[in-house]
This record gives sequence, C-alpha cells and structure tokens, in this order.
Amino acid sequence: MCPDESRQHEAIEKLTKQTLTPQSVDGFWPSWLPRPKPAREPSSASPSMPALSAGKSEGLKQARPGRRSRKAKREIPALLLPPRYKVEIIR
Repeated sequence: MCPDESRQHEAIEKLTKQTLTPQSVDGFWPSWLPRPKPAREPSSASPSMPALSAGKSEGLKQARPGRRSRKAKREIPALLLPPRYKVEIIR
C-alpha cells in the first residue's frame, strides 16, 4: 500500500469514529412558514385527550366494540391499497 492510500485509510477511519452533535441552523427554516413552538412540558398533549376520550365512548356504545359487521363498509385510502386494487377512473 502506498503512503497516499494509507493516509486516506487513516483519514477515513478517523472520520468514521467521530460523533457529531445535531446542529440546527436558523436560516434553514423557510421564512414563509411559522416555526413550531417547542413543547415545554408533557402537558402540551392535553388538547388531544378529549378526542381520545370521545373515541373511547363511541366504542363503548356499540354492542360488540371490537368488531365490525360484514356489511359495514370501511373506507380505505387509495394510497394504502396495493396497485392492483386501485380503481381506474374511466373518462
């Protein structure tokens, strides 16, 4: 191995052993989008709690909350369907 190759290998090993801290650059965020406010404490999740409790109460009202009847149709987003199940629009 020539000296240049050995120096390159040493440099590569040195770089791969480095651990970099995450960096945030203020200029990276687009100026037209408002920056999200950092969450100060876990109480920021409290607005979603009423929605979760409403979902639980609906499930309790059903006769069999864990199952759907076979006739009840579920709407599945097209992006979740494999390509062979996607509906072609005939124009």
